[in-house]
Amino acid sequence: MKMKNSRKAAAFINLGLLFIALFFINVLVNSSLGGLRRYTYFDLTEDKRFSLTEGTDRILQKMTEKIENSNEGVEGDFEQGGIFIQVLLEGDFPANFKRLQESTRELLDEFRVKTGIIEYAFMDVNDGTPEEVTDRVESLSKIGVTPTMFRLKEVSGTAERRVFPWAIVRFAGQSIPVNLLEEQGQLGADAVLNKSINLLEFKFAQAIRKLYDNRRQVVAFTKGHGELTELQTKDLRRTIRPNYDHGSISLEQSTYIPEEIDLVVVAKPQTPFSEKEKFQLDQYVMNGGKVIWLIDKVGVSLDSLNYGSEGTFVPRPIETGLEDLFFKYGIRFEPGLIRDMQSSKFPLVVGQTGGQPQMELFNWPYHTLAVSASQHPTVKSLDQVNFLFPSKIDTSIQTKTELTKTVLFSSSVNSNEQFIPVRLSFDAVHSVGDPNLFRGGPYPLAVLVEGTFPSLYENRITDEMRAGLASIGQEFKTRSDEGGKMIFVSDGDLAANVISDPQNERVFPLGYNRYDKRQYANRDFLVNAIEYMMDDYGLIDSRGKELKLRLLDVQKTRDQKTYWQLVNLLVPIVFICLVGLGFFLWRRYNFSK
Repeated sequence: MKMKNSRKAAAFINLGLLFIALFFINVLVNSSLGGLRRYTYFDLTEDKRFSLTEGTDRILQKMTEKIENSNEGVEGDFEQGGIFIQVLLEGDFPANFKRLQESTRELLDEFRVKTGIIEYAFMDVNDGTPEEVTDRVESLSKIGVTPTMFRLKEVSGTAERRVFPWAIVRFAGQSIPVNLLEEQGQLGADAVLNKSINLLEFKFAQAIRKLYDNRRQVVAFTKGHGELTELQTKDLRRTIRPNYDHGSISLEQSTYIPEEIDLVVVAKPQTPFSEKEKFQLDQYVMNGGKVIWLIDKVGVSLDSLNYGSEGTFVPRPIETGLEDLFFKYGIRFEPGLIRDMQSSKFPLVVGQTGGQPQMELFNWPYHTLAVSASQHPTVKSLDQVNFLFPSKIDTSIQTKTELTKTVLFSSSVNSNEQFIPVRLSFDAVHSVGDPNLFRGGPYPLAVLVEGTFPSLYENRITDEMRAGLASIGQEFKTRSDEGGKMIFVSDGDLAANVISDPQNERVFPLGYNRYDKRQYANRDFLVNAIEYMMDDYGLIDSRGKELKLRLLDVQKTRDQKTYWQLVNLLVPIVFICLVGLGFFLWRRYNFSK
């Protein structure tokens, strides 16, 4: 009997030692050395919720190398040995903010897993004495951090509270505020939350990129050819201002496009470009410059129909002189208009009542609503984009160099092309219901072209052009480097916001249709396009990342409430009883021998 007991005691001791050894191995494996984790994991979620995109991995690695090299090289370059992220999303607030808070924490944990240079902490701005809170709020407002107001239910009723859905990324004396909550606009609360969570990785990665590069990139809008004015592009400029510097450039008054300009936007030119201006654009592209072309091939608008003879209008072609340049880059804008059954609405008078005109909304087939089928990050998960009087883009042009063409947006299958001259009238609204009149689509409306671009002036350069390049220390290039990018859009008004109050320079959000009161994704598309053109690290992939929120079915939870309450209450009790009974029977069986 003693032998049996000693064997049992030895077995228990060995089992205890095994658990202790496993405990210390677990601590060792989950610890970090030099900021590097010595464990891994597998992300089995459908939407890869716990995996960072390659672009984010790349910028984190670049930033890690920069900090390590600086700390080993020049002492005192950095005030901190890493990046500290202060998240202001703490305190009492509704459940949707709690979900945003938890998603932010999970993401920052992923950042810390990838690199040892990041630490974070959550902070409640409203915590402290009234004087401390006031001083804190004032200091935050100076860097652009503003609160969001909401109503919170309390015992005594409802009270208005403020929450700061922001994070501040600090490094080497620099501070970059990150707005964690997207604008609501026409979206519901759940859609806003979903969009905000989807963009968290992109926003933090972009902030780290700014700290790494330490230079604000520049976007320049051309002027001098009847392009969209600053007021017409006010909302787009206002949207990109936190991330980029922007301004205008007159090619007529300049001899070259400075290399400090990272992106040129040509938005709805109305008059021809000279050879000198085209040569500037061509050599800018040859030297690595990137261009977004927003081109109207046909001069027509709703106003032109309103003021046309007897409600009709014959649109004119717009000759910009850029046609040979586009052809050299493998693109051609067709001289026609696209009609689409999938279109936005505008009002027409259908009668009068009491002397007042009665308005009704009709689909206007020349205002295409396009949804992209592409998985490219500039258009992935985007809502409908509203194109006004677009033309077809011909992508079949062959070039000397290797170019990749990606159709970002197309008209629907139920669309057709009308070549000019054609007489337009508002009677076109009555044709939308006949599918037989809308066959031939889809037609490309926005195209991304990437690769090595050939120069239009390869065999056409004059001595004067060559001398102009020599005066600024440049050589004539017949090919661009690999990695060139250009986007061609067959609607110049895609970047134009509607002006609501010209006197006070107030505008509607870009993409807002004041007739059907809907916000389309024009602004999101252009911002994505600018981000992609400027992105050398692949961060745009994280902007297209889609995390699905598994929201509860309210009706189902209401119907099955009692069932799940009983399951949660009884199953643990039954499980404990079964375990206890099993243990009792096991002891009885062993000690009965």
